[in-house]
Amino acid sequence: MRLSLVLAAAMSMCLFAAVPARADEAVSGGQAAEPASSPSAEKPAKPRHKPLHTPATRLTAQMERDLALDSSQAAKVAEINQKDIEALQALRPTEEEIKQARRKQREILAERDKALKAVLTDRQYREFTEKKEKYEKRMRNMAPAEPE
Repeated sequence: MRLSLVLAAAMSMCLFAAVPARADEAVSGGQAAEPASSPSAEKPAKPRHKPLHTPATRLTAQMERDLALDSSQAAKVAEINQKDIEALQALRPTEEEIKQARRKQREILAERDKALKAVLTDRQYREFTEKKEKYEKRMRNMAPAEPE
């Protein structure tokens, strides 16, 4: 049970990891680009090393502990985990795709509201919008701020 939860968590981290909030972070891999006029801009960039604790290494370590893998199995499992997690990460939507989906979602919901307004009485529509606003406020308070 514990292993399946770890596996599910690792896979979902790969699919639904946060997209960089700024375009320069997406280009530079999470580090903000320095302006060209800055004195440190002439310094050569440090090579980026692969982090020691990637989702694949964490998952493999957990599997080694939980399943008592020998070194041969651990090496093969590490390759499998790395390949699969990279494939899942490739499925993550880009920042622009997320923005387009949000715009489309707002358009669909606006059309829905127009259609409902045509069907509901004024009292029903007012009650509907009050409940919707209350729900949206509750969701905004629970969720992290969305990049716009």
